[in-house]
Amino acid sequence: LFNSRSPSFCDADPRMDSSGTSGRVCRIGRTSRTGSCDLLCCGRGHALIRRSSIKPCNCTFHWCCRVDCEKCHDDKWVAMCK
Repeated sequence: LFNSRSPSFCDADPRMDSSGTSGRVCRIGRTSRTGSCDLLCCGRGHALIRRSSIKPCNCTFHWCCRVDCEKCHDDKWVAMCK
């Protein structure tokens, strides 16, 4: 129906197969771009979460044909919708 109400994708709704935006990663301070916290979080605000991982770094190529890498910690702060 054309006069039915549009669904809100801000909140989870299993009937619409929508998980909502809570817990989604967003971009801080980018109000005009897709994924900005202001738009994506639907006014609920966001929290900064520290994500830590271990990644290969300082890799060295040895002839022929091996690459040895150290393991480095990679810490990033990401914004997530409340």
